[in-house]
Amino acid sequence: MKSFRNKIALGLLLASFSGQSNALTINATFDSNWLASAPPAATAAVNLVTGMFGSLFSNPGTVNITFGWGDVNGQALPTTALGATSNVFVNGSLYPLSTVSNLLNAYSSSHPSNAVMASVVQNLPASVTNPGGQALFAISQAQYTALTGTSFATPDAYVGFGTG
Repeated sequence: MKSFRNKIALGLLLASFSGQSNALTINATFDSNWLASAPPAATAAVNLVTGMFGSLFSNPGTVNITFGWGDVNGQALPTTALGATSNVFVNGSLYPLSTVSNLLNAYSSSHPSNAVMASVVQNLPASVTNPGGQALFAISQAQYTALTGTSFATPDAYVGFGTG
């Protein structure tokens, strides 16, 4: 089961990776704690890294990430924490393997030159269950954007930097 989930995760990641032109926009926004307390060099570093990452992707779309200083999505981080992340999932729901397979198949069909994705799709199992009995998957908004080009108006993820 772990191997299968790793394949799904790899497929979702590789679906959006390419060394071609910068079609992915990563919008970095900063919460009030960041604006009040983060050193200017931290903001410059975030803007540099988001620009670099955006240039590695060719899929059209926009990923919105909100950065916090000492918090993640409004939740204070322990003083010993280096940082934390929080993803936002499509509709806050879990989806069956068929939905994940359909997304990966559609992406692969529309990007026939992506041999890695074609291999991922060829190796998807027909069914899967986990020890709890359910075969449901969470799809993050960022993954959905990478596969479909559909962007969301809300943040796709939150990143918090520790201050201790």
